[in-house]
Amino acid sequence: MGRRPRPLALKRLDGTLKPARERERRAGKPPIPENADPIRMPEAVREHTDAAWCWRAVMPHLKAMRVLSSDDLLMLTALCRAYARARDADRLIVRDGMTVRVGGHTKKNRAGKIISRVPGVLRANPAVAMAHAAWVEVRKACVEFGMTPAARTRVAALEATSDPVTRRTKPRESPEELLFGAKRPRSA
Repeated sequence: MGRRPRPLALKRLDGTLKPARERERRAGKPPIPENADPIRMPEAVREHTDAAWCWRAVMPHLKAMRVLSSDDLLMLTALCRAYARARDADRLIVRDGMTVRVGGHTKKNRAGKIISRVPGVLRANPAVAMAHAAWVEVRKACVEFGMTPAARTRVAALEATSDPVTRRTKPRESPEELLFGAKRPRSA
């Protein structure tokens, strides 16, 4: 795997953009049209509030960018499920903290009064590693769908125009803002 391409906007600013060198349109299944019947949310996504929210937030933008085909629905489901796992792990970290005590015990006398306490060892909360792994999955899936600035230069839209540099349609809001910066309703 080589160096990741720089975003087109940075190339334009630097004056190094050469449209002839940009990738040609990739062959693939036709994209799902924006005005097509809504794609049914899979049960694996519907059963989790955060996953369902991710699906509803990302789907219109993927259609607008014209990078989504029917073959990609499994990957989109994986993205939504990873997002839900990441949010669940983040909630555990907020609730329990970054570290947890392991292995402590207390001694009580016959009356039930605590005589002594032996503190346990302070360890990293396992939810931290779970959150990290889930967010890595989310990031990788976002890159695959072209939802990061650098990835937009690598993921070719399925509909080409005459100019290979401007072939993608621009969504109204960026998917990054939708996933990480938008206000969301709290889930129980």
